[in-house]
Amino acid sequence: MPNLLLFLLVALSICVIIFANKFKLKKRRAKLKKSGFPKEWISVLESEIYLYRKLPDYLKQELHEHSKIFLAEKKFIGKDGFVVTNKIRLKIASQACILLLGDKLNNRNYFPYLKYIYIYPSHIEGKTNPKQLPNLLLGQSSVGYKSGHDGVISLSWSQIYRESLSQNQGENVVLHEFAHQLDQEFGTATGMPRLPT
Repeated sequence: MPNLLLFLLVALSICVIIFANKFKLKKRRAKLKKSGFPKEWISVLESEIYLYRKLPDYLKQELHEHSKIFLAEKKFIGKDGFVVTNKIRLKIASQACILLLGDKLNNRNYFPYLKYIYIYPSHIEGKTNPKQLPNLLLGQSSVGYKSGHDGVISLSWSQIYRESLSQNQGENVVLHEFAHQLDQEFGTATGMPRLPT
């Protein structure tokens, strides 16, 4: 009987901690959503992100809210000497968060297993075997395991810069890599995020 009581107390404590953390996260995100979106950020998005210019105003407002949360929760790290500025962070965050638009139930939950965004000045060298020549990549996505390993996205800044300005590039590495994050969020990649039905 004492073992059962101890087990129940531990289980209850864990439930309380999980609930409290979720409540704090929800409250912090609600506060971020209500905070202002700087006018200079809007100016950057209008002039340098062609997808932003195509959005109707009500979706721009939603994108502002998502972007603020994304910027507060994700860590951007420059690689190979690349210096990450707030403007660069904003440009990546806003394009990634386009994939979250229209999700009224917040099922996508801001890419929960993604912790780090590595930004390289140019191509990313990927090696599958130390004896092979490296593959030159424009982006790479690794979803962290639910046991706590960190998810990572690696991006090429030169590619992001070109693709952000004009739709004539025909591709968008930010959308591509963050779509992988959504696809793998609940396990094996299926080619689409989890849907209600």
